[in-house]
Amino acid sequence: MPGRRTPRPLAERFWEKVDKSAGPDKCWPWTASRFPNGYGRVMMPHGNESAHRVAYALTYGPIPDGKVVDHVKARGCGGGPCVNPVHLEAVTQRTNILRGDGLTARNARKTHCINGHPFTADNLLPRKDGRRYCRTCQSKYSREAYKRRTSRLQEAA
Repeated sequence: MPGRRTPRPLAERFWEKVDKSAGPDKCWPWTASRFPNGYGRVMMPHGNESAHRVAYALTYGPIPDGKVVDHVKARGCGGGPCVNPVHLEAVTQRTNILRGDGLTARNARKTHCINGHPFTADNLLPRKDGRRYCRTCQSKYSREAYKRRTSRLQEAA
């Protein structure tokens, strides 16, 4: 059909929307459309895709099953709009969360309870939901609760 253009390759269209001026080891911000959370947005035939995921796939191939693309802070990445492939790594969702600054990651990095007792194997009470408790503090709390209950029973008698 006359006048119909062939679509340009994805890689060509993608990389022209990336600011690489900071250098090869710095963040390369996505300069086109973004999601409300700041991550780059790429229009794909199946719908919108995150730009950092597209950058990973263009550079390294498909994202492995069960993996997500992480912006590696240890490599100097600020996350969000960065699409520099050297800042990206396919990891499990758990690893991605634990590398972050969210509540789960901050709690996982704690080595002592709020009262200063160490989270060591013999002083740790793991729960089914993944939370950890200090055995020393839990024992103290249980003893105090027992004393309160027994003193109320004695007062009532």
